[in-house]
Amino acid sequence: MTLDRRTLLAAALAAPLAAGAARADVWEDLNKRGLLTDPAGLGRYGEDNLRLLATRARVDIVFMGDSITEGWKSKRPGFFTPGRVGRGISGQTTPQMLLRFMADVVALKPRAVHIMAGTNDIAGNTGPMTPQMTEDNFRAMSAIARQNCIKVLLASIPPAASFPWRPAVETRRAWLAPEAAVQLVYAATEAPMMQWFVNDTCRREDARIPIGYPLPGNHLALVDEDGRATPPGEVGELIVGGQYVSLGSWVEGRLADKSVETDATHGERIFRTGDLARQRPDGLLERVGRKDRQVKIRGFRVDLDGVTYVSPSGKSLLRLIHREGAHLVAGSCMARGIVEEIES
Repeated sequence: MTLDRRTLLAAALAAPLAAGAARADVWEDLNKRGLLTDPAGLGRYGEDNLRLLATRARVDIVFMGDSITEGWKSKRPGFFTPGRVGRGISGQTTPQMLLRFMADVVALKPRAVHIMAGTNDIAGNTGPMTPQMTEDNFRAMSAIARQNCIKVLLASIPPAASFPWRPAVETRRAWLAPEAAVQLVYAATEAPMMQWFVNDTCRREDARIPIGYPLPGNHLALVDEDGRATPPGEVGELIVGGQYVSLGSWVEGRLADKSVETDATHGERIFRTGDLARQRPDGLLERVGRKDRQVKIRGFRVDLDGVTYVSPSGKSLLRLIHREGAHLVAGSCMARGIVEEIES
């Protein structure tokens, strides 16, 4: 294709227009999020604060935070009894909370304030931030509270595996020093299995942190449904054998865990983890999922098939077990006629 002078001029004239359109899009996005007209979100609870102050009711504690704090009231309204005030705003960062701290906390004259924030700082919702910036904002809010005789309760920063709206943010490394090493310990109650230190190459290039190499005294293998070893790169169930494998689960005076077996040839115990993994070209193992329907809810193992089996009405309960996005929702306590929602 031949570019003449007229074509080049047309392209040059079009470029500023495209840039202007892009700037307009950014401006509109900021405007929709309220970051231009009310960057701190002071208007979110402005009228609620005025109504609360007009009642002269005592405020025991204010919960300051982001979406997790905001969601408490709708998820657990019974928790917010008189005297407990929620002041969370979804997506907010600590600099925004600092700006509205006087209006949403100090003005209400509470006895205490609970601050849970920082996750959106890592996501960079209001721009790039360092750990020191977040710490400074926590210090500033705490100092303001203490100066006004308000006790301060600081929560840990809620963890996040990823940010859908900021997919480029690497949460594992976002706030660690460049020289810091990430240690991944992969183990089970039945057998201590692996321990590995991640190097810089894996930090940058791996979508998953590998579960590493076996500790001395353990033997690991990947097997298919028939118990045959899987070749490198293919997915199989991870099994571990060795002197550190437990005898099994002790239930009502007897061993009841069928996942622990004894190798007749070598006489060592073998534990079938139920985890699916594959071996990478460098020899490291990478976990990819489960072979069963076992999940963890608040740190406890839950076998969904087992829950269905022991329930008085298995079919009814099975219909209640489903996924809503990243959440698992299950019905429980049906024997007592109560259906309780559990989220994982």
